[in-house]
Amino acid sequence: MRCPDCNKFVSFEQGEPEAELEASGASLTGTIRIVLTCQECSTELKESTFDVEQDLQDDAESAIIAALSGLTPSVTATDEERQAWDATEWDYEAEEESTEMTDRRETVSRKTLKSGKVVERPIKFQYQKQFYGYEAQVKVTVTAAGLKAGGQTQDVTADFTVILSDETQASGMEEMV
Repeated sequence: MRCPDCNKFVSFEQGEPEAELEASGASLTGTIRIVLTCQECSTELKESTFDVEQDLQDDAESAIIAALSGLTPSVTATDEERQAWDATEWDYEAEEESTEMTDRRETVSRKTLKSGKVVERPIKFQYQKQFYGYEAQVKVTVTAAGLKAGGQTQDVTADFTVILSDETQASGMEEMV
């Protein structure tokens, strides 16, 4: 691709991903934007934006159960008490721990023969597909106020980490010039 500022055909350099994430209800939503820049002058040349939506309910319940067992004395919730929990009523806070841009090439072609055998063949470099994406680690803090467990009412706070990732083919990214 030709850079409009350098007026040269240049290589791409990976920019820093930009993440805007928010936890509400029992879900994590937001967007993550990745950018490819000019290696010579750092002008943004291509971008891709990913919409993120992750359900947090199962992870939150597991974290709350672990937090309850860590209390002194240990508290165990019965199945009936767990079914009465409403994870959408709990308070969630999301904090981005790290977001990194990823890239990979498709180097092997896989083909299944009629016999059911899978044959892998290397792809020449010039025909390999390039993929760019992200991997984000998000720390989620969940607070359950007035939680009934073990016959008692507890205020419980627990942390857990969610790992998000996605990718797109380089040719599918939007050109910015």
